[in-house]
Amino acid sequence: KYTSFKTETESLRMDSMNSMERRLVAIENKEDRSYTSTSGEGGASKEAVDGLKTQVRQLDRMVGLHDVRLAEVDLRMDCNDITSYDGHIIWKITGIEQRKRDAVSRKTLSLYSPPFYTSKYGYKMCGRVYLNGDGIGKGTHVSLFFVLMKGEYDNVLEFPFRQKVSFMILDQSSE
Repeated sequence: KYTSFKTETESLRMDSMNSMERRLVAIENKEDRSYTSTSGEGGASKEAVDGLKTQVRQLDRMVGLHDVRLAEVDLRMDCNDITSYDGHIIWKITGIEQRKRDAVSRKTLSLYSPPFYTSKYGYKMCGRVYLNGDGIGKGTHVSLFFVLMKGEYDNVLEFPFRQKVSFMILDQSSE
């Protein structure tokens, strides 16, 4: 009887140990799967975050480009109704403080005046201003240039351009 009992006890103990071992292996496997899926999700999450960061940087660049284009369109619309055919132009630059800040931040480096002409069928030209300077004047001066543009009647005009050009800059601020 004792031997039989001992054998039964050992058998139960073995069964119990086997059962515990299986349960332990199952728990370990479950933890491994959980860790793998979590770290896999972490990797996927990191990739998703990196992808979103890249998209945000691209969108920031696009917004910056759109701001520049919008400023150019705004200036062109301001200037659309001002076309002169006598070789003179009065170019009023509105919002000069903001435009200067845009020039310093390199958002909009230069502004163009509306085109004007020496006569009805004359040379087409415009002014170009760098509010934060250009070349050696960058950061210290305002640079203003005369731009001779391609015009509709260039084929009947004399080149090179030999007319006198003069500029007058007026500060209309209240300071």
